[in-house]
Amino acid sequence: MRHSHSRKPRRRVLPAAADLSARARTGWALALLLVPLPLLAQATPGSVEVGYGVGRFIGGTLAKGSNEAFDNKVDVDGDPTGGFWLTGQLSPQWGVELAYRRTTTHVIGYKGGVFASQQELADLAVASFEALAVRSFRSGSFIPYVGAGVGLVNLDIDMPDRSYRDSNRGALALTAGARFFLTRWAGVRFDLRGRATYLGQRSLGEDGGWTDTGRWFADAELTGGVFVSLGGH
Repeated sequence: MRHSHSRKPRRRVLPAAADLSARARTGWALALLLVPLPLLAQATPGSVEVGYGVGRFIGGTLAKGSNEAFDNKVDVDGDPTGGFWLTGQLSPQWGVELAYRRTTTHVIGYKGGVFASQQELADLAVASFEALAVRSFRSGSFIPYVGAGVGLVNLDIDMPDRSYRDSNRGALALTAGARFFLTRWAGVRFDLRGRATYLGQRSLGEDGGWTDTGRWFADAELTGGVFVSLGGH
């Protein structure tokens, strides 16, 4: 006597459900790959960072007697600036940066009165090359920093009188900013930099000794840029 056995119906996996399951697995796989990036995305010792940035040059003042081109105090206008930097990471906290910036701006004078005016007196190119020690404060992929160093500034004035030549002067620099790594090897940087360029003793009876701030030309720069980080261990 034959006995009939009932077979259990097989479950069908709907195409939509299968596609959803595959997407979920793919999503988890990508998540596992991306989660470690913030931990790895740091400037490691031995790495070299190369970057380029643009921003704003914030001009300063040329005091009376600080130069041979003008007999009175004049100002240096603010204009766009740009340049590149190269940073070698010596340790997790310390690095050395070489930076170059160049700005083409104007020397301006003011005429007072009811309707004051601003007059462009000459074109001025300000180019700087600096070496700085940089201290980083790590927080995952976000790395604030401060730094200080010395440099050389070239002041190249363009006037109708071609007898005026460019001048190279020593300078002091301070910087503060932050880097953010978007991947393990690339990111963005925002930098605020102050610079004081020594012009020498003032003429026209204006010099006040070694404490005279008129011997210095102070300016600042605010820039943002991108970088790549190579090497390291």
